[in-house]
Amino acid sequence: MKARKQYEIWFSSDQQIVNSGSTIENLHVAIDVSTNGKMPLPPYASDSPTKIFNVTMFLSSYTTGRNFTISNGTATVNNASLGEIMTQEPGSTVKHVNWIWPDCLVGNRQPSSSDSDRGAYNISIRQNFRLNGEDHYTIFDVPISVTNSIEQKDGRPSCDALNNPLLTAEQLNATAANGVGVLFAPGDSTTIEVKSGDGSGDDGLGGTKPEATPEVSVLAQFHVG
Repeated sequence: MKARKQYEIWFSSDQQIVNSGSTIENLHVAIDVSTNGKMPLPPYASDSPTKIFNVTMFLSSYTTGRNFTISNGTATVNNASLGEIMTQEPGSTVKHVNWIWPDCLVGNRQPSSSDSDRGAYNISIRQNFRLNGEDHYTIFDVPISVTNSIEQKDGRPSCDALNNPLLTAEQLNATAANGVGVLFAPGDSTTIEVKSGDGSGDDGLGGTKPEATPEVSVLAQFHVG
């Protein structure tokens, strides 16, 4: 079956610029952790004024009441939920997440009943980071519709095992969390002060880097299926 793909560019309120799309079988996430070529690869110097502490992801819906763990730093059996994103693929500026759709999302097209777990969701991206000496926690939600074909097969994770209590909008308080504002959109002049793990200010990526267009300057690229 041929995958369907659609793409959108999103500018988040932290160090992530998101390119969102869709495929059929798994949830694919590629995260560029160089922040448009401005950041060194982990590990960062302990006293670096700028660093990404961690990135966690959830698939949540106020419509279905579900809040599934994609990655919270601890891998579970058969990668039902995935391990720490920032430590994957050492030496690469792009970290890949490949999450298997859980069992209750099996189906095709729109939800077939009122108690279906398919339908409207957010990919909720939570990031702890330091920017020029100030710590931040941000929440960025990418809306998607789980209406693509997800086939029944052995080995799909249990939805109940991945599910977490769904916090209300008031409990999350995303507006306060995202007070840092939108970073690295076209025209943004934010300058990053950063030290690599060897204590230098070198970003470890080599040479000067031109300002990239939104199509290639993504910190987080989402291929959603």
